[in-house]
Amino acid sequence: MNTQRYAKRIGRLEEKMTVPEFEWGSTRIDRECLSERERMLFQKVQEITEQYGDDPRRIPDNVLVENSEIARKALEIMARRVFDLFKTIIDEVYLKEDNLNKWVFWCRFLAFWKTTMNIIEMRQREDAFYDQVQKKYGDDWPDDVGKPDYAGIGERDFDKALTALIQSSFKEEQPKDGTS
Repeated sequence: MNTQRYAKRIGRLEEKMTVPEFEWGSTRIDRECLSERERMLFQKVQEITEQYGDDPRRIPDNVLVENSEIARKALEIMARRVFDLFKTIIDEVYLKEDNLNKWVFWCRFLAFWKTTMNIIEMRQREDAFYDQVQKKYGDDWPDDVGKPDYAGIGERDFDKALTALIQSSFKEEQPKDGTS
């Protein structure tokens, strides 16, 4: 089938399809997929939210600070579930049984993710540093104000992060008995 006939065929199929409009924020995670401990955690979050009228913006700052670890853990669980769904879809729908493509895709994705998270960390440190400088000096900063501390932040260049990730996956395991 040539390209024009194929395009016409796709066009006719699209006209027949009725795709419901997607509403952002409408996705829900079923409580049944959560473990008992996770359900208890989300129940605690729900209790805190309901106590202040179901609007998270009404929760006082001191309550948010006091319960920040609970909220952080709940967000971590949600992110883990979302990533698991994403990985399953990519593996099962797009990559199927092609292990080489899976390996290449996930190496590139993890390098992208790591680089992005490092950049976010760097920006957060910059914001915190310059907020402190602004509080201390106002708008009249001295020339030697310094720079934010980037210690511990990993690679922020995608290509370098990808190269490091690939190289780390090829390192040979050392024998457990101490011999080479």
